[in-house]
Amino acid sequence: MTVNATSKVGGTVMTRRSALLAPLAVSGCSWFDDLFNEKKTPLPGKREAIFADRRGLVVDENAPKVVLPPAVRNAAWPQAGGNPAHLMGHLAANDRLAEAWRAKVGDGGGYRQVLMAQPVVSGGTVFTMDSDAMVSAFTLTDGKRLWRVDSKPKDVDSTNVGGGLGVDGSTLYAVNGLLQLVALDVATGQQKWASDLGVPARSAPTTADGRVFVITIDDRLLAYSAADGRQLWSRDVSKLVSLGLLPGAGNQAYLTEPTRSRLLESVVALDQRGGDRWRFDGVSPYNSGMILTSGDALYYIWQASPTGDNPTDTTYVTHLRVTDGVALWQTPLPALNADPVAPLLA
Repeated sequence: MTVNATSKVGGTVMTRRSALLAPLAVSGCSWFDDLFNEKKTPLPGKREAIFADRRGLVVDENAPKVVLPPAVRNAAWPQAGGNPAHLMGHLAANDRLAEAWRAKVGDGGGYRQVLMAQPVVSGGTVFTMDSDAMVSAFTLTDGKRLWRVDSKPKDVDSTNVGGGLGVDGSTLYAVNGLLQLVALDVATGQQKWASDLGVPARSAPTTADGRVFVITIDDRLLAYSAADGRQLWSRDVSKLVSLGLLPGAGNQAYLTEPTRSRLLESVVALDQRGGDRWRFDGVSPYNSGMILTSGDALYYIWQASPTGDNPTDTTYVTHLRVTDGVALWQTPLPALNADPVAPLLA
C-alpha cells in the first residue's frame, strides 16, 4: 500500500516529498550555484601538505659514467613483454615510425569481448588472436595472411573473454579466454595438443625452459610441459604481487608474495615442482615490490613505509643471489613519486 501524504500551504497543495525538499532548495541555492559555476569558492582554513617533500636526484661525487650498450634491433618478440624476463635490453628503432602495412586480424571485440591479446613475432611471422580467440599468422614483410584457426573447442559456444599468445621454437602456444591452453604448429596452424585448464585464463602464457606458465582467474599458477601439454604442477598465487623468469640462470621462476604473517613481502624462488627453493623475507609492506631479472642478476625493488626517522616512503633496490637468495647489496632510490618502480635504473 502506498500513502501519498499531502499538505496545503497558502492554497497550494504540496506532497510530503515537496514539503521536505523545499527548505533544502531554499537554503541550498548558493550551494547549487557554486556547484555549476566555473569558479569554485575555496573551503576556508589553512592548507597542509599531506605528503612530505621527496628527495630528488642526487648524483654521487664519485659516480662512474653511465655508458649504455649499443642499441640492437630485435628480430623477434615471441611473447608478451618480449621475453620471459620482460626485459629486452637497449633496442633500436627508426627515428620516425610509420605504418608499413595493415591487415584485419578478426573481431575487435566490444563491451563484453575485449581484445586483450598482444601480437607476437617469431621467424618472420606475426601471430595474432582476435576477441573471439581466432588465431592468425601473417608474413612480417607485407602482412599477407598465412593461416587462420579457431583456438576454442568445437563444442563450446560460450563468449570468449581475454587470452594471449607465446611462441617458442616451432610451436605457438595460445590461451583462449575459456578453458584451454592450445599448442599450434607455427607453419600451418595445425593443433599439436590441447590441455584443459579447468577454469578460464585471461592473460598470455609465458614460455621458458620447456615449460609453459599460465595464471588462471582463480589465482593459480599452472606449469605445463611444452612438449606434450602435461600439467607439471600448480601453485596458489592468490596473493601474488609479481612473477619473473630468469633465463640466464636455468630459467628459474621467481615471484613475490606475502610472508606467513601476511604483513610483509617475500621473494620466492620456485623449484621444478613449484615448491620453495629459497625464500627471501623482505622488510617491505605487502604489495609494494616487484622483481626485475637480467642475465644472472635478480633485483627486488620495494618501498618501505614511513617511520619516525624517515617520514617519507623510501624506495630500495636489493640485489639477490639467485642460488640461495642472499642479499648481496641494497641501495635507496630517488623517490620521484609514489610509484616504486618509477626511477630509471642504470
